[in-house]
Amino acid sequence: MKLIVNMIMGSMMATFSEGLLLSEKGGLDPNVLVEVVSLGAISAPMYSLKGPSMVKSLYPTAFPLKHQQKVCRYSKLQTLFKSTLSSQK
Repeated sequence: MKLIVNMIMGSMMATFSEGLLLSEKGGLDPNVLVEVVSLGAISAPMYSLKGPSMVKSLYPTAFPLKHQQKVCRYSKLQTLFKSTLSSQK
C-alpha cells in the first residue's frame, strides 16, 4: 500500500511542478495557481503545503528523490512480477 501511495504522490508533484512552470511561462502568477488548485476539485493538502515554497524555488527535502526513485522501481518490479504470475495460470 505504501508503495502505491508514494507513487501517486510522486506523480502528483511532478504534474504540479509542470503546471507551475506552465503558468509562469504563460505569464500567469503561479501563486494564483496554487490558490486555485487548493480551492478546486483536485485540492490536496500536499499542494497547499508545497506550493508556496515551490513558487519561491525553495525545495526543502521531505522525501528524498532517491527514495522516490526506489518506490518507482519497486512498483514497476512488483507489477512485472504479478503480470508474470498471472500469465502462468
